[in-house]
Amino acid sequence: MKVSKYIWEILIVLAVLCMVLIFIFGKNTTDTTAVISDSDKIEDQTSLTTTTDAIHSSASSSVLDLETQETESAVVPMVVPVTPNQEKEEIVPPSPVPTPSMSGVTSVHIQSILAGHNTTRAGKGLSPLTYAPSVAKSAQAWADNLAGRGCILEHSDGPYGENLYFSWTTAKTQTLDPTQAVFWWLDEEQYYNYSKNTCQAGEQCGHYTQAVWKETTQVGCGVSVCDDGDRLTQMWVCQYNPSGNNGDRPY
Repeated sequence: MKVSKYIWEILIVLAVLCMVLIFIFGKNTTDTTAVISDSDKIEDQTSLTTTTDAIHSSASSSVLDLETQETESAVVPMVVPVTPNQEKEEIVPPSPVPTPSMSGVTSVHIQSILAGHNTTRAGKGLSPLTYAPSVAKSAQAWADNLAGRGCILEHSDGPYGENLYFSWTTAKTQTLDPTQAVFWWLDEEQYYNYSKNTCQAGEQCGHYTQAVWKETTQVGCGVSVCDDGDRLTQMWVCQYNPSGNNGDRPY
């Protein structure tokens, strides 16, 4: 009976110990779950924060992109910087090759050319010149040739006598007018010594002598314009048939 009593006491103690252990381990398990749960909340909060930061970062990126686009858009016109005092045409690089403009001679030009020549010729008792389309065609072709090379002064060395003249302006437009060309050629009379049949030293008079050459009966002219970006140049070419300046006196 004593043995049975001890056994029951041992069983009761074991049962109590089991209950205590169950209670202890049960509490630890609950606490661990709670910690994990809190950890989940922390992770969720971190995730939320990260997501919020990502959204903010994305918004900032969008703003940055807009600012960058605005800056790039502003930069594009600034490839060639312009200062407030700089004129517009200064930032436009001039064309390296002058561009010819084939303008041609008008009926008004022809009248001016003939009037200038024939008034002076009449004063010398010479017959008037007539305007020859075939000679004018040759003169226009040479004017275009010179314009294509920058309006240089160079004689064609063709079958006709020839006078050249050019003038230029920095204006955007100019009026084509042969009056000045004819005037400058005929104004060389002051440098011509008829008795010696020579020009004054250091001066030209060959344009004048060709214009008043007695055997010359026809004249034809051409004009072309060069635009090099900075200025407009008009090139006049007048050719004479038959040619003069062969060493004799003009009249």
